[in-house]
Amino acid sequence: MPSLSFADHSVSPPKIHIPRDYNATYDLIERNLRAGRSGKVAFIDDAGQYTFGELAERVNRFGSGLLAMGLEMEHRVLLALTDSIDFPTAFLGSIKAGIVP
Repeated sequence: MPSLSFADHSVSPPKIHIPRDYNATYDLIERNLRAGRSGKVAFIDDAGQYTFGELAERVNRFGSGLLAMGLEMEHRVLLALTDSIDFPTAFLGSIKAGIVP
């Protein structure tokens, strides 16, 4: 499982640590879930509002689906989506699976 990044704010400018196994989607989603924000709104589109918990579930399903189709880390996918929950789902799901959107 990837590690989260962290910043040391005791110095100026803050010292940022990005772990070697860093995954931006894991960091974004997991940081908010660990902070107790699973019920907080993460995205709003014309169809409604989506919480971090709902987004995390969608992201995990999409990334797992790509891997189940046989795509592997560093493969590329083209995303052509409207401005809806489907875009962050596909974009973040691809990154979480190690696939380049």
